[in-house]
Amino acid sequence: FLKMLKTFPKPNFPLVLDFEDEKMTLSLDETEQWITLFRKVIITAGYELIIYSYADYLTRRLPKTHQLGQMALWLASYPKNFDIKVYPNNPRGWASWIMWQYSDKGKPNGFVSSGSDLNVMTKDFFDKY
Repeated sequence: FLKMLKTFPKPNFPLVLDFEDEKMTLSLDETEQWITLFRKVIITAGYELIIYSYADYLTRRLPKTHQLGQMALWLASYPKNFDIKVYPNNPRGWASWIMWQYSDKGKPNGFVSSGSDLNVMTKDFFDKY
């Protein structure tokens, strides 16, 4: 993975671990260990990493006392009626998120598709990148 990654220009945004596979067979502890090791490899190679998932999945797939809450979180949570003032609940172990994907049904101007993801990000994260 890293060998291939290094053939591309250095990204100006963190890499994203998309963590939402319902067919995963690792135990809760093994899952935390795998994410911790993957994160260490990515950071040691000089990249930043954020984790993308939804709260229920993270809560079900990680131990109650996991130590991953310091990872930057891109949270998927699709409310019935979007209100920027009503934030989603954080998964167990996280105090906050840096990005929130609130819909997968967006239709940006000029796009034919009506299935674009819509996100907001914190000002601090936005300013950093």
